[in-house]
Amino acid sequence: IPTVSEIRSFLDDDSATAREQLIDGILNSRDHATHMAAVWRAALLPSDVDLTRFGGTERFETWLAERFRANVPYDEIVRELLLAEGRLSESGPVLFYAALKMEPERLAARTSRAFLGVRMECAQCHDHFFDKRWKQTDFWGYAAFFAQISRPQGKMEEVSPVLRVLDTNRGEVSLPESENVINPRFPLGSPALASVDGPSRRQQLADWLTQEHNPQFARATANRIWAHLFGRGIV
Repeated sequence: IPTVSEIRSFLDDDSATAREQLIDGILNSRDHATHMAAVWRAALLPSDVDLTRFGGTERFETWLAERFRANVPYDEIVRELLLAEGRLSESGPVLFYAALKMEPERLAARTSRAFLGVRMECAQCHDHFFDKRWKQTDFWGYAAFFAQISRPQGKMEEVSPVLRVLDTNRGEVSLPESENVINPRFPLGSPALASVDGPSRRQQLADWLTQEHNPQFARATANRIWAHLFGRGIV
């Protein structure tokens, strides 16, 4: 809410660009960047996890605020998040992986909802009841892109600040209560196939998800921004 002096200053400005200058000033302010960081932190990180156990969200929000302040394109922010690596104590976006316990199924559910606008987790245990496009193999094929991230053994109830995220060449997923290994596959009927050679699985997913010709990423992004600005999403 503007102060009284800010209101009077604006009303006293008779220039034709007064409104434009006001908007530019707000968008370029530090407060705007930190506010947007808080908004997107809430959209990206799970709300049912005690993030204080992972050192809190300050480093994550600082990373986001710096991107908004520098006007970094959204697809680049998403790529940086998906490809985050390093130690939890040193890298802000690594909190995204730590908060989801670095589990492929959790990461698949969160990223598909946040970046594709699709609730793929409904097909985690069985073929989707309502949306016939989604089979159980589709969900686990998407989850397989996160299967080769290094993670500590056992449950991640307590996380050390030296926890490190990086890609390895080991790790697969299989259907629940089955030994049927599922290879990585792009969702939404994409004809592209994941390669077993070359870039890491996360790199391939980030390239596919943010590519110019992926309409689902653009639609989900536009809908989320519309909801933020107008209080209600188009979908």
